[in-house]
Amino acid sequence: MRRSLFLGILFITLSLSPDFASGQEREAAKAWTVYFSPNGGVTDAVVKAIGASKQSVYVLAYSFTSTPIGQALVDAHKRGVKVTVVLDKSHATTTSSSGRVEAAGHPIADMLRQARVPTFIDAAHAIMHNKVMVIDGRTVVTGSFNFTFAGEKKNAENCLIIKDADLAEAYMTNWRTHSSHSTALGKKGSPTDSEAAVAPFDAESQSGRAFCGVKDEQGFRMLRLQAPR
Repeated sequence: MRRSLFLGILFITLSLSPDFASGQEREAAKAWTVYFSPNGGVTDAVVKAIGASKQSVYVLAYSFTSTPIGQALVDAHKRGVKVTVVLDKSHATTTSSSGRVEAAGHPIADMLRQARVPTFIDAAHAIMHNKVMVIDGRTVVTGSFNFTFAGEKKNAENCLIIKDADLAEAYMTNWRTHSSHSTALGKKGSPTDSEAAVAPFDAESQSGRAFCGVKDEQGFRMLRLQAPR
């Protein structure tokens, strides 16, 4: 009897401990949902996840032409959620005279910039092929699904939405890495609106490369061309 009473008191004491409680909450909050395209409701699921955000949405996107997803990010930004987007260099061009990085008519990049959503270009790789969102430090959106009309309607893709704070922190570490060498749209090496600083854009280090816009069925895509000087 005394032993049972002691164990009961011990369990109650431990359950009231912040560390114990947070551990329980972490385990209870872990869940995942998987979606497949074409026509598998991926876009709606991503829009819903963004719509449920309360604090922050951090994005890494290779190809981004989905107006519903772009608008969901703008709406989140307008209601006070900290939204920061890092895009592949295919979404931008540079002006040779100033070295500024511009959206050059790309619809989603333009939408984000006009709404004053902090948006940056990662030109440090052959392609920045991530399709990732980290929401409120505990939800990860990832998979092969590009945030595009074709990704939803034409391509065979997958998208995982995972609630796991530990996984979210691992993805945030990677997000900070890409953020740290990205350049703000419309600026020369402005810092990101995040924990990381952005390295200045160095026109010389780009070896005279320029960008040329080409339209395809997914929207406005930029192709990088070599232009030696």
